[in-house]
Amino acid sequence: MKQCFQYTEGLVRRLTLEDGSALLKIPRFVLSNVESEHLGAECWSWIYSCVSSVYLDDELLWHQADSVA
Repeated sequence: MKQCFQYTEGLVRRLTLEDGSALLKIPRFVLSNVESEHLGAECWSWIYSCVSSVYLDDELLWHQADSVA
C-alpha cells in the first residue's frame, strides 16, 4: 500500500488550482498496460476514489456512473 502513495504529494500539487483549492476528481487518468499489471487491489481502490475515468492506453477501462437523484 505504501508504494501506491509514494507519488501522491507530487500528484496532488499538480492537481491543485492556483488559488490553493484542490480539484474534486481527476477527470481522466491514463495508465499503460505495463503499469496496470503492477497495481494491487488497494491501489485500484485509491485510483477509483480519486478519478472520474480510467484508461489503459486509449481504451476506457472504467468510468464513474453518474448518480441519479
